[in-house]
Amino acid sequence: MLQPDKLTEDVRQQLAALQPDLGLVMAYGHILRDDFIGTPRLGMVNLHTSVLPRYRGASPIQTAIAAGEVKTGVTLMRIVRALDAGPVADVETTLIGPDDTAYEVEQRLAACSVHLLQRNLPRLAAGTLVFTEQAHGLATYCRRLLKSDGVLDFTAEAADVLKDELGYDCRELPLDACEERAEELARKFAAYRERIAGESDRRAQGPGLVA
Repeated sequence: MLQPDKLTEDVRQQLAALQPDLGLVMAYGHILRDDFIGTPRLGMVNLHTSVLPRYRGASPIQTAIAAGEVKTGVTLMRIVRALDAGPVADVETTLIGPDDTAYEVEQRLAACSVHLLQRNLPRLAAGTLVFTEQAHGLATYCRRLLKSDGVLDFTAEAADVLKDELGYDCRELPLDACEERAEELARKFAAYRERIAGESDRRAQGPGLVA
């Protein structure tokens, strides 16, 4: 496994010395040059944790949860010199539960990645795996998480605050952001969950009833 901070020629030569059949990239954060992409015999593929073309970029899991998505997945695609824009071979999906954190969804997507590779690597090696261009006009993007994403707006609707907390899970943010909000979350989130449950109960009652 190579995890270079910079894609130098020395790094490319290290990769070439391994004589790889295939390069597999996941959550690396750099756009690869053509000479890197072409070094492995079968090229480079990427596992991206969204159902492309939605949520191209650095924080697809967190952004999907915060946006209220109920399903996400891992996409297997060829790497091109553009952000998560390569042609797609296959997708493995999973549901996002109402109380799932980004960490929990990430763990399930890791298992999805294994299934995806088991299903597709033999076909890739045999030259029978088909890649299809993405619908680029439908692409959406997400950015790298910042410390400020750990700040919650408690004047917003309770359900929206909860989605932000689940999506921007403390384990996904810089440590100081976690420490700053830990006590605040402990005080407030039990009340927010109760408020959401109460709103759901009231909506379930018929018109004309006083709650």
